[in-house]
Amino acid sequence: MTLDRLSRALVTGLLLAPISCSAQDDPPGPAIGGPAVDSLIAVLETELPGLLDEQGLPGASVVIVDARGEVWSAAFGTTVRAGDRSVDDQTIFSVQSMSKAVTCAKTSTLR
Repeated sequence: MTLDRLSRALVTGLLLAPISCSAQDDPPGPAIGGPAVDSLIAVLETELPGLLDEQGLPGASVVIVDARGEVWSAAFGTTVRAGDRSVDDQTIFSVQSMSKAVTCAKTSTLR
């Protein structure tokens, strides 16, 4: 799998689970699911380990969420190259520029 194909799959996932900008008292949006999400998960599970190896990355943790919470999550690889500690749901990653999008999404929900 190419990095471009995985990027398209991830963008598709982001489009399937938009961040709600409505007031916090509004009911949560619809749950996501179905064939599109199943397809995205299948791509991630089968292609991400090879892509990590191809890019020289030791590991990654991925989560798909909707307005109701976590839909799917998985961890891949190890915390360091040639390491023996597997990535898990408690592994801390440096988010770098991703923090801008997360901060924007959260501040858009503040009153």
